[in-house]
Amino acid sequence: MDPPAHMWDNWLFQADQYYLFFLMGLKEGPWNAFGLATSTDAIHWKYHGPIVKQKHPEATWMGTGYTWRSPVPGTPRYYLNFSEWFDDPGHPGQQKIYFCESDDLIRWRHLPDELAS
Repeated sequence: MDPPAHMWDNWLFQADQYYLFFLMGLKEGPWNAFGLATSTDAIHWKYHGPIVKQKHPEATWMGTGYTWRSPVPGTPRYYLNFSEWFDDPGHPGQQKIYFCESDDLIRWRHLPDELAS
């Protein structure tokens, strides 16, 4: 799998190895997914492809996020937040923050919209 041609907003998380999360574009449009690459030495990277895709098709684009380890035993081990921007003709647009969870930092599940801010 080839890495994306364009990357934007990125952040690094270190656990058992380095996890590089980055905003990328899929065929459906620009900046509509987050990709992941992992490394044991922060020099050589393995690209895992898109791991989180835009949740709402009416959103204009996605924005940066952050990853953290859960402090609560017995819950999914990791959380990730990201934003989606919604245009509103004639009014200022609106940005909403959404959340995902993961047990392994590779496979992510969207959390319900009720948790969005």
